[in-house]
Amino acid sequence: MTTSPAALEKILVNQGKKLVNLAEDIATQGLSPAHRMIAIKSKGLKGKFTVMDGNRRLTALKILSNPAVLDPMSDVGDVTKR
Repeated sequence: MTTSPAALEKILVNQGKKLVNLAEDIATQGLSPAHRMIAIKSKGLKGKFTVMDGNRRLTALKILSNPAVLDPMSDVGDVTKR
């Protein structure tokens, strides 16, 4: 699953501290098996999926696995990037 930088930035700006808290929790506690992500195959896009539930978790995981995705984001504050 790929996510455009604009989509990641939109989620970050919209969720703010809640996403930071989620990322910290995932980093220290891991993912909860009680909270699953739900994705469906995208119509007409071979090998692509649309996340129906779990976008915040997916965003947090993407940032934790590659913090450099935050570099070009101008609307995300320095505190969030740290």
